[in-house]
Amino acid sequence: MSMTGWEWTQKDTEELSEICEKLRDNVPFAFSRWGDGEWIMVSKTYDERKNANIDGNIYYDDLADKLKYIVSQKQDYYMGHMKMPIADPYGNSLEHMKDEYPQNWINSDLLHGLSIRNQIPYMLELLDSIHVVYIGNESLKTLPFIDEFIEIPYKNVWNSYDQVLTNIKDHIQDNKHKTFLFSAGMATNVFVDDLWKYNKNNTYMDIGSVFDPYVGRRSRGYMRDHNINKLEKI
Repeated sequence: MSMTGWEWTQKDTEELSEICEKLRDNVPFAFSRWGDGEWIMVSKTYDERKNANIDGNIYYDDLADKLKYIVSQKQDYYMGHMKMPIADPYGNSLEHMKDEYPQNWINSDLLHGLSIRNQIPYMLELLDSIHVVYIGNESLKTLPFIDEFIEIPYKNVWNSYDQVLTNIKDHIQDNKHKTFLFSAGMATNVFVDDLWKYNKNNTYMDIGSVFDPYVGRRSRGYMRDHNINKLEKI
C-alpha cells in the first residue's frame, strides 16, 4: 500500500484480525498508538519555535514526561508504532526510538489502512454490534455507531485531563463491558494507560483521526488524496 508510505503485509492482516475478533467478542484489551507527535515528546526534540503537532496540540513538558514513563514500562497491552517514516520538527529521523523502548510493537495504522482500502464499512458494522463510548470533539458525535459520547476540546485536551478522566470513569460499569474509542490527540496514550490500570474489564482503543473524513474533516494528507465519503448509517 504505497499510498501510505508502507506496504500492507500478512502480519498487518493477522494483527487486524486479532483486534477485530476481540472487539466482536467483547474481549477486553487496550491499544495505544505512538506516532511522530508522541515520539517528539518522548525525545523532547521540540522547542519554542516548534512547539505543537499537526493538529495544533501543544507539546507540554509534563505530558512528555508522562508519555516517556509509559513507554519505558513493559506494557501488557497493544502498543502501535507507525510504519511511515517519522522525524522530529527539524526533519531528523526518530525511527530509532521504538528500538530504545522495547515493546511488542504492532502497526499503529491498521484502521487507517482499512480506510484507504475502502473497507471501513466492515469496521462500522462491527462497531455497531457492540457498546461504544466515544471520546472526541464535537464534530465526531454524529458517527452512527456511538452509544455514549464524551465531548472534549478540539485540541489540547491535556489541559482538562483530570476532568475528562473523571467523566470517563463515570461511564464505566463493573458488570458491563464497553469499548472506549479515543480521538483525543497525544493525551490519548495517557488515558488508555490510566484506564487500563483502573479497570481491565473494558476495551480502550486509540483510533486517532481515522473517522475524520467521514464527518467532513480531511485532517490528513491521505484523506485529501483519496475518495473517502461520509458514512451511511447501517
